[in-house]
Amino acid sequence: MPVVDEENHVIGVVSEADILFMAGMERGHTFKDVLRHILGEPLPKRTHGNRINDIMSSPAITTRPEADIKEVAGILESKKIKRLPVVDSENRLLGIISRADLVGAMSRR
Repeated sequence: MPVVDEENHVIGVVSEADILFMAGMERGHTFKDVLRHILGEPLPKRTHGNRINDIMSSPAITTRPEADIKEVAGILESKKIKRLPVVDSENRLLGIISRADLVGAMSRR
């Protein structure tokens, strides 16, 4: 989820990984690791903060509306992320593109 300032400029992103880290899971854990913890292994204590800016990833990885679909797919794959904020030339949020959006666009070709 993108985090924006008062003027709708993207200043960061809160991801599933950020939320899991806040809950005590170290970054880089797999879904299997999360399940193991759910099934009985205790989670470590929360490490820091109660505010969004304490857990968000910043700066945000973003794209522009005129970006090529292949370029966006490459960013999602290389960064291992599922969604990408789309921003204008002044870094204001226009929308979000997801892996599912890309699959849908490619299937219509």
